[in-house]
Amino acid sequence: MNEKLLDFISKLKVDKNISFYNEAATKQAVILRLLSLLGWNLFESEEICPEYSVGSKLVDYSLRINKVNKVFLEVKKISEELAKHQEQLLGYAFQE
Repeated sequence: MNEKLLDFISKLKVDKNISFYNEAATKQAVILRLLSLLGWNLFESEEICPEYSVGSKLVDYSLRINKVNKVFLEVKKISEELAKHQEQLLGYAFQE
């Protein structure tokens, strides 16, 4: 794995402020940084499409390869219980 990615993950694990991040801060400080470290082009909307429309709803990010959706990301604040949002994300995937 990329050394920068491992370093970033290590820093996240000990960051006490991260639990206070709201959804927008989580997107900016965690998700976009991770996507960048994983090699995604943050400035190419055909690759990372924010607020992607799925029916009448919006998923936070669609990760696309050759204009084809490959991954949907639904971002919540760090302290949010994710289990209750699984159905939401699966709904996006099944609808698409």
